[in-house]
Amino acid sequence: MEPPKETHYIDDLETLRVVADPLRLRILTMLSDTPLNVKQVADRLGEKPTRLYYHVNALENVGLVQLVETRINRSIVEKYYLAVARDIRVDSRLLKTKPEAVIYSMLNTVLDVTLDDIELGLDHGLISAEDVDSATSSKVY
Repeated sequence: MEPPKETHYIDDLETLRVVADPLRLRILTMLSDTPLNVKQVADRLGEKPTRLYYHVNALENVGLVQLVETRINRSIVEKYYLAVARDIRVDSRLLKTKPEAVIYSMLNTVLDVTLDDIELGLDHGLISAEDVDSATSSKVY
């Protein structure tokens, strides 16, 4: 297994959108030095593994993490992932050539994450539908 390179530059909007999610950034940090499986990442982040599979797959699909090892543990296949680099940066040319698209992509991601957090809060009883209704129907003058 080859260690991750020092820096990886994001040069496309899809990868930027994927990495803009705060949970995915935390996953990338976890995978920057040591290969881990999704269950190990979930345990360290205090999350459920089922919630993280989607995010790890998204990171793998855009080439920010890679599968580095597969193990069989009690007839269960464990996949170990590692970030492609210790440091992930946005290529400045992307920001210069498509500033409106970058802003739109980042805003869209922030709103998607916010919606996911609200749905998660509703599912776990941390907030009620009445809280959401009153927050969205209040008027600012």
